[in-house]
Amino acid sequence: MDEKRAIKLLDETFNTNFDINRFSIFIKELFNKFEISPRTWPVWSEFSSHIDSYQVLGQKMGESQKN
Repeated sequence: MDEKRAIKLLDETFNTNFDINRFSIFIKELFNKFEISPRTWPVWSEFSSHIDSYQVLGQKMGESQKN
């Protein structure tokens, strides 16, 4: 990615309202191998008065997992 595009992506990702799709693009650019497989999970009852749910975006693939 060229510098101009990288700066634009950083600006759009962190200086605007959160958008999962935009954040996914940022993460895929940040990590060379990142498998996007979003999942939403409920929180433990101890935290339910503060948090409704959380989302796992995916996982970074290690050297042995690279294609």
